[in-house]
Amino acid sequence: KRLGQIIISAGVERSDPVRHFTSGGQHQNGQESPTGPLLQIRANLHPWNVWQHPVQNNKIDATGFDEGKGVAGRRCQKRLITSPSKDKFDKAGDGRIVLNDHNACLIVHGAIVPRLFALAATASGAWYNTGVNTLRLIDTHAHLNSAQFDADRSAVIERAIAGGVARIVEIGYDLATSRAAVALAAQHEPIYAVVGVQPNHVADLPDDWLDQVRALAMQPKVIAIGEIGLDYYWNAAPSTVQEACFRAQLDLARDLRLPVVIHSRDAHDDTIRVLRDAARGLSGIMHSFSGDWNYACACLDIGFHLSFSGPVTFPKAVVLHDVARRAPLDRMLIETDSPYLAPHPFRGKRNEPAYVRLVAERIADLRGITLDELAHALWRNAEAVFGL
Repeated sequence: KRLGQIIISAGVERSDPVRHFTSGGQHQNGQESPTGPLLQIRANLHPWNVWQHPVQNNKIDATGFDEGKGVAGRRCQKRLITSPSKDKFDKAGDGRIVLNDHNACLIVHGAIVPRLFALAATASGAWYNTGVNTLRLIDTHAHLNSAQFDADRSAVIERAIAGGVARIVEIGYDLATSRAAVALAAQHEPIYAVVGVQPNHVADLPDDWLDQVRALAMQPKVIAIGEIGLDYYWNAAPSTVQEACFRAQLDLARDLRLPVVIHSRDAHDDTIRVLRDAARGLSGIMHSFSGDWNYACACLDIGFHLSFSGPVTFPKAVVLHDVARRAPLDRMLIETDSPYLAPHPFRGKRNEPAYVRLVAERIADLRGITLDELAHALWRNAEAVFGL
C-alpha cells in the first residue's frame, strides 16, 4: 500500500527547530498543528525562505514508500514535484527527496538542504518518521573533479549528502585542479576547496606558480594549502625540487595563516624533517595516513592530525588498525581520497565521498565507541583544523 502524502521540514542550521506533527492534530510539544497537511521548508541561511504549501496542491510521487516501514529503513531516491510561488525558496521548482536509513535531505534546483526531517503519511493518517539527520560526517579529502566523475558528479554529491556527509573538501594537486576545486566549491554549498601543487606535479612549473597558488588561496571557501609534500614512490621530480616546492608552500600557508594538507609516500623521514623545520605552529593534516605508530607519534608531536582513508578498513591492515586505536580522538580525521582507495567491500572500484561512512564505522569498531560518538568528534576536529 502506497503512502499518499508527505510533509517535509528542513533547516540549514542546527539551531533551527524543526516541527514534527502527529496524525492526532497535535504538535509533539503540545502545540496545535496546522489544519491539513502542509509542505514546509525552512532555510535559516535566508530567514525569508519560509515556504509552506498544502500538499494536495502539489504532485507527489510516493512510489517506493511502503506502509509499515515508513522510509527510515529503506534506501530510495524519489522525485518531489511542487508548485509553490516561484519567489519562495530560491525559485523552488522540481526537487528531489533523498532518503536512506539514517538521514534525509532535500535537493531543490541543485541546492542541498542538509538538515531535513520528513514525515510520510498513509491515506489513513498514520505518520512515519524518517528520523533526524544527526549523523554529520566530513570527507576531508576528495578529488571530485576527476574524469571518473564526469558522468555522474552531481549524483555522487547527492548520495554523499543523503548519507550524512555534510561537507566535502575538494583537493587540488596542481594549478589546473586547484582552479577546478575553487570552481566546484563555488557551485556546491557543502564543498570547500584546498589548493596547492603536489610533489608529483612540481616539474616544469611556470615561474609564477607560487603567485598563482597564492591568488587561488585567497578565493572564497579555500580552507587550506595542499596537497603538498614529498613522494619518493613515483619520483616524478628530483627530491631537491620536491622539497623546495614543499617548503615554499609551507611558507605560503604560514603567511596566509592556513592549515596544510600533507602528501607523503615512501618519504616519511624527510617529510618529518621538513615539517619539524618549517611547519612548527602550523595546523596540518597527514593525508591518507599509512604509517606505523612511531611515524604517527612524530606527526602528532608536530601538532598535526592523522586522516584515515579506505585502507583502514582492509582486514590485513593491522599496523594501521593499531594506529587508529591508539591515536588521540581529538587528532583524528577521515577521508576517501575519491576516486582512489575505496574501502572494503568496494576495494578496487571507484571510491566516492558517501563511502567515508565505511571508514568511520571501521574506526568506531576498532576503538569500541559508537558511530555517533566518533562522528561528533571528527566533525569537531575538522572544524578546528580548517577553521570552519
